Amino acid sequence: MTTLSLPRTRQLIGLVGWLTICFSTEGVGAVASVNAKAFYSGLAQPSWAPPDWLFGPVWTLLFAMMAVAAWLVLWGPIALTCAAFWSIRPLAGALLVPYLAWVAFASCLNWTLWQTNPALLG
Repeated sequence: MTTLSLPRTRQLIGLVGWLTICFSTEGVGAVASVNAKAFYSGLAQPSWAPPDWLFGPVWTLLFAMMAVAAWLVLWGPIALTCAAFWSIRPLAGALLVPYLAWVAFASCLNWTLWQTNPALLG
């Protein structure tokens, strides 16, 4: 059963539920990283590192898209990869593509920071 065949009220409750779960997770991450800005700004940065202010909006957008993607495919396939989401509903898979791209970018950035800051990051 797709979200389009469910009653509208149930669809909206599901969307609000997924948004709540995703933004609660984001909030926990924000609290856990309260000192991250000061630490991050003290690191030697590669020339392609984005400005500090970009991380908050990017993660907010990514968490919103993850919530909508999960809502679009319902409970069963949530644990599946982006490819599985795409096979169920292309829009749901497409909403996860920026998340995958950001994680790949962040991984490269983290590796570069680790390599250029051995005294601080061992």
